[in-house]
Amino acid sequence: MNKKLIILSKYLNSMHLKEESLKINLLVKEAASKVNALKKLGFSEKIAKEIDDACRGLSIWMANKLIEHIQKSELLFSKKNEIIEYINDNFRIYKSKVSYIMDWVRIGAMEDFNSYKENSFEDLYNLSDEWHKSLKSGDGEINYEEKNKIIIDLRDPDGTGYYWADLETNSSEEESDRMGHCGTTGYSNNLISLRRYIPIGKGFTLNKSILTASVDSNGKIVQLKGPKNSKPEPEYHKYIIELLNLKKINYEEDEDTHMITGFKQEYNSKNDFSLSDLSNDQILELEKTNPSLFNDIASRIRLSIILKDPSKAGDTSGEFVINKSLLKNIISIPSRSDLSSDHILDIIEDPGQIDWYYNYATIEDVKYSLSNIDNFNKNKIIELYKQEFPESKIDINNFEIEIKNNLKDFSYTDIALNIMSSINSATESAAYDKISNLLIDALNSFGEARIEDQNVYLKINIYDIIKSMNSSDQKIALHILEENDYDSKDETAEYFLEEIIGNGIIEPERLLINMDYINYDDDIFNEILKDFLI
Repeated sequence: MNKKLIILSKYLNSMHLKEESLKINLLVKEAASKVNALKKLGFSEKIAKEIDDACRGLSIWMANKLIEHIQKSELLFSKKNEIIEYINDNFRIYKSKVSYIMDWVRIGAMEDFNSYKENSFEDLYNLSDEWHKSLKSGDGEINYEEKNKIIIDLRDPDGTGYYWADLETNSSEEESDRMGHCGTTGYSNNLISLRRYIPIGKGFTLNKSILTASVDSNGKIVQLKGPKNSKPEPEYHKYIIELLNLKKINYEEDEDTHMITGFKQEYNSKNDFSLSDLSNDQILELEKTNPSLFNDIASRIRLSIILKDPSKAGDTSGEFVINKSLLKNIISIPSRSDLSSDHILDIIEDPGQIDWYYNYATIEDVKYSLSNIDNFNKNKIIELYKQEFPESKIDINNFEIEIKNNLKDFSYTDIALNIMSSINSATESAAYDKISNLLIDALNSFGEARIEDQNVYLKINIYDIIKSMNSSDQKIALHILEENDYDSKDETAEYFLEEIIGNGIIEPERLLINMDYINYDDDIFNEILKDFLI
């Protein structure tokens, strides 16, 4: 500070403004005398200058307050020079508190300063803290000089108001201190800060950071949050819209392009600003001013819902294979069911495994199936039976009774084994068909399900699902889509279905498969049995 004053004094003197130069010289001498006075007390030159820079004319008063404060502390110094030596070594501990107090003294308490002069250092700090909080200043800075590049200036002619500053870094300690978050983003990203100058007294302003945005190299916002990673308040949406509409010059193509081209997610995305936070009118206006914001599926669906025009959403369908993990989430199987989701997919992938759960290999199991055999198959079995027992009087009218009565002898013949094996195979195949149909019916509540090459496929239309939701659920579902960073529609569809069920927006389908009672469709069973009986 002294060097600047000396230069100013020489300049004024050269301009024959001796009176003004004299005033400056007096200031230089006064400042020098304060520093010298502090040095005589025992402060090092470095600390003496730091105290004087912070206190501007009240440095001796503040130094004594600090000495008294340390004298009353638990540090147990016996001599004043020991305290001053301690301050020389540890002033960094007290420097921020001294500046905090002096901001209040210079701006908030100067007119009534005499009434506070005798207060202790701790009392002064508490009074200054109340004043700072009354300003709601948080971690703002008094008379701050913005050194970052201002990319959008919305300030009033007097210099107060809002502006966006490009911090031109992916890590800012200043922004971290101001906002109470890490102040760091991905390596290739860039931080942008919405800031505000607030008048707080004659000749004084407070500068605060309001929002922090992180933008990747493709112009996508990956974070946009308020203090302590909070969601931006609606009062700041108009300033966010200014950022979304900001254009930059693309010198290669010689045309205007927007600085912001869309959204991605990086951390704690539920607290990030989202297009769904805006009103319908604001979204429609943005679509006109910056169409690039609506290239992702979530934004297109949101726009199509507002316009009541499904064509605006484009193709929002995707098909994916249902795996065991996904099936557990989207299908609810009661504990009383004999088949879990794992078992169901095991059977689909390998139909032969149904024998583990649905085995009709015994005579008693064959008896159970006899009552479901139609006349065609009864006649076929009678014909086979009479090949072994020509004298038998079995016919279609006494079929079940005679077969059951004669099973003991019947079971030891090759023909009997063929009949039992056929019934068993037909039963298992019909049960597989029933299980498959139940699963497909359950999955069809979400889209179009099919089984092919022993895989279960589900095709869903994201637009149709979201369109059927209420407005509050739509916002959540669209935000879930914004979090999705998958490239393919199929991966997006799979992720979306799992997430909206996991978030409780829609309910999973219930599916009960009880092997004692499910049995099979009689028509299917008999149709299959025809092919097995030879």
